[in-house]
Order: sequence, then structure tokens, then C-alpha cells
Amino acid sequence: MLTKIYDQHGIEIFEEESRFFVRYDVGAHMVMPRLDEISQKEADLAMTGPIAAERVLFSLQRRLQAAGVDPYRTNI
Repeated sequence: MLTKIYDQHGIEIFEEESRFFVRYDVGAHMVMPRLDEISQKEADLAMTGPIAAERVLFSLQRRLQAAGVDPYRTNI
């Protein structure tokens, strides 16, 4: 079960059995939530403030694109 450990600056971070997930809005004109796994290091960094969180999300989106996944579509 996902346990919410952070909810600020437009992102939520969850932990489940030492795995970390970030939920954020990828929509431009409407809310489109997305939930992706991130590392503990990324989770810790994202929780330090909005600029760091934005950098983590940009890095995550680049990784998703490189893997052939559209990071701007909801997956929930």
C-alpha cells in the first residue's frame, strides 16, 4: 500500500516497501495525474523544495521519453 510521505508544490511522494513514487499533474489545460517510480535519492531531493522538485520531474520525463513512454499522458 502506498504511504504518502510528502504533499507540497504540486507533487505527492509515496513510499511502498522501500520504493518511491511521485504523483504529479502532466496536463496543460486540464488535470491529468501521472504516477511514476523514482529513486530514494530523487525523492529526497524533490522534497527539498519546488526548484529541486521541478528538476527531478524534468529528469524523470526525459528518462520516460528515452524509454519510449509519453510522459505527458496520464497512467493512472
